[in-house]
Amino acid sequence: MKRGINYDTGFLPGDDLSRRSFDLEDVERDMRTIARDLHCDSVRISGGDPGRVTAAAERVVAAGLEVWFAPFPVDLTEDEMSALFAESAERAEALRRAGGDVVLVTGCEITAFGHGFIKAPAPTRGRASAVARRGRCRKARCATRGSRSAISRN
Repeated sequence: MKRGINYDTGFLPGDDLSRRSFDLEDVERDMRTIARDLHCDSVRISGGDPGRVTAAAERVVAAGLEVWFAPFPVDLTEDEMSALFAESAERAEALRRAGGDVVLVTGCEITAFGHGFIKAPAPTRGRASAVARRGRCRKARCATRGSRSAISRN
């Protein structure tokens, strides 16, 4: 069984960036800790900047771990997502050709974070709130049908 962890390189755009500071020495130290102390086999590197994702993924490979290269397309249009995924695929393939054990992940939370999937009043937070509201409503409806339905639909 593989053990892994997610490593955020910064996925929210603009002033809301989830990781403002991105220091490669910190990333290297984190990867050593993940491999040695947490005994992980793989690291999912997620973020909106392909350069940051690549830099962190290189440190994962250097630590001898499998890397899950996961571009995170927040507030992007379909065309912008396509460009992000194409660039990320090229970067992930370059790591694989250099000897890394690489998995490309292109389908995380697209409906909640991408434009055009969910009608919501504001970018990102509005869509995430809309998804959460729908989930609570769906869960409440399922719970009224009995415990077997609630378990099978959640």
